[in-house]
Amino acid sequence: MIKSYLESILFRDFVLKEIKYTHNNSEKRRLEKEIDKLLGSRGLVLGKTFYKVIKLLNLDIDNVCFNLFPKESSSPLNLFPESNNKINNFISTYIGDLKLLSEASGIEYNRLTKLFNGEYKNAYPEDVNGIAIAFNLLPSQLFEYFYGDGERPIIGLLSKSAEG
Repeated sequence: MIKSYLESILFRDFVLKEIKYTHNNSEKRRLEKEIDKLLGSRGLVLGKTFYKVIKLLNLDIDNVCFNLFPKESSSPLNLFPESNNKINNFISTYIGDLKLLSEASGIEYNRLTKLFNGEYKNAYPEDVNGIAIAFNLLPSQLFEYFYGDGERPIIGLLSKSAEG
């Protein structure tokens, strides 16, 4: 499945609607200028830009991801396979297959390989969201780790807020 990525204009419209009733007109104009500066002239939103805009507006990353990105484009990986071979069960948890991650995250295999190898320096927000879903993490955990000062998430453990 080829994923369509978030266009800057659609993201801009979405976030401006989110702050429509929470800020006065002069504050909205100021934020609109800052958002336009962050988005620049790129047609697609980069993960880092997405994170900066969400933080600027003090929006909930998980809620925004839930509302913007199709749920069916990603699915959780089976991180703890079960077979009669306990050695395989234990080791396979730590040596993942990029093809499986590609399928689970909804990221095209070639793109994921290039992100993994560092050939592509910028992930899209859908990439970060898809990886989070694949590893059963909250999107905010990965956005904070990749672009903020968040700690590296432990795969297989949800944050306290996600457990409820």
